[in-house]
Amino acid sequence: LHQANIRIINAIRNYLQQPTEKFPVNIEDHGNSSSACCPILLDECNRKGLLKDGETIAMSAFGAGFVSGAVVFKW
Repeated sequence: LHQANIRIINAIRNYLQQPTEKFPVNIEDHGNSSSACCPILLDECNRKGLLKDGETIAMSAFGAGFVSGAVVFKW
């Protein structure tokens, strides 16, 4: 998810009743880097070996003026 606020990420994770490992975060390292947060986090997860071939990944980000975007894809 968009790395805007750890409380928002945790609230969404709790609402969906999903484990922490399904919601990687890097906000403590980069802060809110706007729409760049998703590809930055994806690259970091890939470099750490967290992504598996064939895995389904969902990404979502939002910006000023309530603009949002989302994608679901196979790795």
